[in-house]
Amino acid sequence: MSRAVAASASLPPFFAPYPITNKKGKEIYFFDGEIRDTLSTHVAADHGADLVISSYSIQPYHFNQEMGSLHEYGIPVIFNQALYQVVQQKIERHIKHQQNTRAMINAVVGYLRQAQIAEEHVEKLVDILIQRSNFNPNVDYIYIHPSPQDHEFFFADHFSLNPKVLGAMVKTGFRAAMTALRPYNL
Repeated sequence: MSRAVAASASLPPFFAPYPITNKKGKEIYFFDGEIRDTLSTHVAADHGADLVISSYSIQPYHFNQEMGSLHEYGIPVIFNQALYQVVQQKIERHIKHQQNTRAMINAVVGYLRQAQIAEEHVEKLVDILIQRSNFNPNVDYIYIHPSPQDHEFFFADHFSLNPKVLGAMVKTGFRAAMTALRPYNL
């Protein structure tokens, strides 16, 4: 597990790609998957997971009176906001695509059954839809992320090694996890 975490934390140009030797003895270098594909939940699903719990710490700033406008904090903070918005939009599109695909397949199945189409045809059409959409209906997803109202997390130094800063970020992540997992009684 520690090697997988090290590989996932490799973020060029800050951290070099991390080498892992595969079963054939070939050394392969890995880096954070978000560089290539934001929220790569398909990897777990492709390897047989039936529940994927995905966490991400990207959450754009949402205006509040206490902190005011980001223009008061300078270019680096505005750049962060722009980057966070781009990543958040990609994540939301991914989640919405998963939800829409599931809803589409369920609607087609409901219609075909209401129209009393033979079950073998329903199953065949569902198989076609699943294969063409690269969707796995047997996988459930739970997404854990900071609250949009948590401006302290947005302003935290995400690259800090200060124990107080890291501790605060871990507490924020724990609260977000508890909020996301509570409906599932996990």
